[in-house]
This record gives sequence, C-alpha cells and structure tokens, in this order.
Amino acid sequence: MADEQLALLAQELLDARRRCQVVVPPSQRTSGFDLTAALGVLDLLTSAAVAGGDAVTGLKIGLTYTPTWERIGVDQPFVAPILSSGVGAGPVMADSLTAPRLEVEVLVSVTAPLQPGCTIDDVRDAVGTVSLGFELVDSHYPDWKATPPDLVADFGCHAGIRTGAPVVLSLADLERLDELEILLTCEGEPAVPGRGVDVLGGPLHAVVAAMSSTCARDLAHDHLVSTGALTGRSHPIVSGQRWTAEVVAGPALPPCSLEVR
Repeated sequence: MADEQLALLAQELLDARRRCQVVVPPSQRTSGFDLTAALGVLDLLTSAAVAGGDAVTGLKIGLTYTPTWERIGVDQPFVAPILSSGVGAGPVMADSLTAPRLEVEVLVSVTAPLQPGCTIDDVRDAVGTVSLGFELVDSHYPDWKATPPDLVADFGCHAGIRTGAPVVLSLADLERLDELEILLTCEGEPAVPGRGVDVLGGPLHAVVAAMSSTCARDLAHDHLVSTGALTGRSHPIVSGQRWTAEVVAGPALPPCSLEVR
C-alpha cells in the first residue's frame, strides 16, 4: 500500500480514538490491507504518540489463545506498544473509551534488553518483577468485528494497563507460571477461571512467541510486557463495576482489582 494510504488510515483511527467513534475496518474498503499494511499504520500511530510527548514503555501481546487461531486465520500472536500515558493503578473511566473491555494478564517487567528471536532462557534471565494486572482493550470498529490486521492497525486494540502489586519470583516459580490458575470476578457475576498454560503455553512462552512473530520489536531493559488474557478472552466493562483477579493455584501473586467509573 502507498504511504499516503497508510497515513490517511492512521489519521482516521487516531481521530476515532480521540472522539470515541467507530469507523469501517480498513480490510472492508482497502484492497490488499494485510499485516504489513497494519504494522505500517501502527508504526505511524506510535510515532504520533511519541511526537506528542508519550513514550513507549513496553508491549502487549495479543491473540494468545491458540484455539481461536484457525477460525480467525492466524498462526502467530501480535504485539503492540504500551504507552506511558496508559499505565497506572487507578480506576478506568468507561466513557473515555469507545467499546472498552478488560483482560486479566500476567505482567512482566524486564531488567535486560530482549531482541527478536530471544529464547526462553533469555526471557527468564531478563525478568525483574511479575504481577497480575489488567489490560484495557478497545475497538474503533462496529461491534468489534474486524480481521486480525484491522485489530493490529487499531493501536493493537490496546488502551491501557492497570498494574497489581509486583513481586520478585524465584526461578522455580518463574518456571511454574504455566501452572498458574486464577479467578476473575465482577460483583454479582459468576467467577471466570483462567490459566497460565492457555497463554501460548505460559506467560514466559508467550513472550518468546511474540518476539519470534512478524510484529516483534526490541524490548528495552525497563519495559513492561502484558503477556495475554488468562481467561482466553476479553470482558466488556461498564461504569459501576469492580473487577478482581486472584490466584487460586500456582505461583503466589497478589490479587488485583479494578474499579470502572
């Protein structure tokens, strides 16, 4: 696709985000809109954010639940930048987003740079702290109906991070993150179970897979990685809710909560 087309799509999605509006997915109106084009749009959006004073502070990993891959036509996860403006520990304002959802995830900070093609040993050695947390995700397409390239282009559907209390895990517990089991609850709703193994075989394995994907980017020594939805899916959020995630088996991580206003 021509650079001019990518720039127009990027500006349209940037405007949609600012105005909390939806647009027609690029794949439905732009011939040849594939992952390469989507990454071009995402890079333009990232550059615009940085030019506006934001900073890239990590990456989110998406499409980590492999049972959905064949249905949606993918064979790898994708990554998108985490921006400093979206990282915090307070409530989320639902009306500041278009179609907000959340995912409960294992968040990993790294204390050494990681590059595309890194191994599980590289990742394990680089881990600083680990926590439960929430990724806020959003879509600027009607009813979230879009192809994977559309999702990548739309900021990777990433809207922010709410971090739980970070801890330093032993090497043995890092190796057992695939055994993690959690419960996600929302007041008045049935609990939803989640497992570390459903995130591409485990959160650290998800980092390896992401760093081997087409979307892979270098990770700086102080970056945060949101490793993928432990429940295999995202959950719509509305004002007045309070969500809580807690570990019921596996390595001990502090529970985390999120208030939606």
